[in-house]
Amino acid sequence: MNINFKKLYRLLLPSFLRQPLIWSFLQPVFNRLSDIFEDYKKYAAEKRYELEVTPQVWSLEKMLNERFCNDTGSISEYITITEAERLPAPYFFNAGDEKRYFFVAEGIPPIHFFWTANGEYNIFFIVNVPSRLHNPDDEAQIKALLNKYKLVSKTFKINYNGEQ
Repeated sequence: MNINFKKLYRLLLPSFLRQPLIWSFLQPVFNRLSDIFEDYKKYAAEKRYELEVTPQVWSLEKMLNERFCNDTGSISEYITITEAERLPAPYFFNAGDEKRYFFVAEGIPPIHFFWTANGEYNIFFIVNVPSRLHNPDDEAQIKALLNKYKLVSKTFKINYNGEQ
């Protein structure tokens, strides 16, 4: 939407106030109003973009690559998202067992409900990031953006170019 504010202000100003002296006093006010409208247009475009991002993998990848990666052409320089290896779901009892709440016994490894044996969360996806973005500032921004757009119940891990 392109608005010629100078023309609009002249049309809205009563004819008896359209003298050059009064116009010169009102010009800074009109310029500031024009600047505020331009700021609003930038803000609205930014919010429209934020609304376009969804928790789908392709949308998250697109958003991260637009934010952090230049158009280098090399696939290894882009941020990708892969599915993580899922832990098997724990069960509490077999239908034929007499003991219905059997959790730990000799010779049977313990069941980890939310964490793996080494204490990590059961992660849903892995974000593969180029090693050039391996610094605390970029990592914090990536985590903040992913936490903003991902589903609340999903967890992730950041992996830097093949590091485990």
